[in-house]
Amino acid sequence: MCMLFGFNSKKRYEIRGPINAFMNESVNHPHGWGMALYDKRDKLPLIIKEPVPAYRSSFLNEHLESVTTRLCIAHIRYKTYGNVSYTNTHPFIQKVRGTDWIVAHNGSVDYTKFAYKLERRTQGETDSEKVSCYIADMLDKLPNEHTDQDIIKCVERSVNELAKYGKLNLMITNGEVLFVHTNCESTLYMQEAQDAVLLCTKPLTSGRWKCVPMNRILVFKDGSQIYEGKPHNAQYYKPVEIRQVVNEGRYPWWN
Repeated sequence: MCMLFGFNSKKRYEIRGPINAFMNESVNHPHGWGMALYDKRDKLPLIIKEPVPAYRSSFLNEHLESVTTRLCIAHIRYKTYGNVSYTNTHPFIQKVRGTDWIVAHNGSVDYTKFAYKLERRTQGETDSEKVSCYIADMLDKLPNEHTDQDIIKCVERSVNELAKYGKLNLMITNGEVLFVHTNCESTLYMQEAQDAVLLCTKPLTSGRWKCVPMNRILVFKDGSQIYEGKPHNAQYYKPVEIRQVVNEGRYPWWN
């Protein structure tokens, strides 16, 4: 599976330590990397991605030490759907009424359950891009006059529906807030500090990490949580890996 990284803060910070640690994980997730970065004031993201292992990227080797941002979503890919290509590399960008929405996904969902409803065309083949299209389609349906709370509720409804179809670890942003969701136990962690939050598929650095609450949408703004959705019941359970365990010729769970 892939790995997700997220950062949100009240002001711009240098994040080279955690982002370096994250990109080093690409040894085991070699099918592409990408980042969306926001400046302190700008609502337009800087998006950089390549369909190559992050640890082999000449761009990252040159620039990773100087990454500063107030909001970041990053992704390293281990492919399940789709070839290794730029169009299949996260994060995905969807424009909704002039706003760039950034989506990155870890997991696999049965997109046949919802892809036939999509109004947007995908450029690649991944289930993750289809997830981004579904969320953008729902945002398109909001009335012209809507509030920030309407946006949050729309994203929440979309994510709760998609969670029924598989593992849905998501990070979503419009440059103002960061939406986070997981429905699989111990697959997304967070570390909070004053006016900042760091999130990742697994703990990266020293300090106190905790599991992200499951089966609900969380929303962060300026490094603080501003919303926690109601829990849904679409939890994803990891498949049980069955191995032949031999202990002195015995199978202890039935002998």
